Amino acid sequence: MEIRETGILRPGYRKVPVRTEDLSGGQKDELRYVPEEYRLSVRALPDEGRENIPAPGGQEQLLEFCCTPSFLPEMVLGHLLTEGLISGAEDVVRLEIFRDRGEASVLLRPGLPQRSGEMPLPALQVRPEWISALEEKTREETELRAATRAVHSAILSHLGNIVFTAEDIGRHNAIDKAAGFALRNAVPLGECLLYTTGRMPSDMVMKAVRAGIPVMVSGKGPTSEGLLLAKQYGLTLIGNVRNGRRTLY
Repeated sequence: MEIRETGILRPGYRKVPVRTEDLSGGQKDELRYVPEEYRLSVRALPDEGRENIPAPGGQEQLLEFCCTPSFLPEMVLGHLLTEGLISGAEDVVRLEIFRDRGEASVLLRPGLPQRSGEMPLPALQVRPEWISALEEKTREETELRAATRAVHSAILSHLGNIVFTAEDIGRHNAIDKAAGFALRNAVPLGECLLYTTGRMPSDMVMKAVRAGIPVMVSGKGPTSEGLLLAKQYGLTLIGNVRNGRRTLY
């Protein structure tokens, strides 16, 4: 897999003037940081025989992202995986990111088979200290989170070792970045835990399932639909993680 990036990496936030007011009615003018919205348009198509060989789903894929402008290759790779458009890194021939234009192109291995369904996830025995390490990691103040208080995080842990942390204005994007990091760096997702600061509804659960991640962790809980899907595919959900306590679903 070949990855190219061109253009200037934009900052993830900027300062804006605001007026704050306290409970007593006192007002103060000051500067606050807000996250940037970066727009990325991605074209995904087969590497050879573009007119004769269909992309997954039978058509060229056009993807649109509103995201935080960091780890863009990881986000695109992860999205392709968690949406079922590819099965692994070997399905991607080349990925190009043009930051200044807000565009990207992906060349996929021709003749990718259409997925007929999701496979049951591998079993992973989780140790309590792995969850504690994830909870501790969420307490660390990153620059973007400390500045804006307006982003989601995703943390990838491989057999108890935290290997990647991503932040984004979208919780889906943050998860895609974590999955894409694993693809780019050959981290076996079947041996990973994925922490998200978002809830665990059905769409988030299916991202973990398609990525082949057996354990999803959150400070919040799942929806009933998310829980049903998790049970169907063998995904372990660990929610309400805070102050050393957790709920195993």
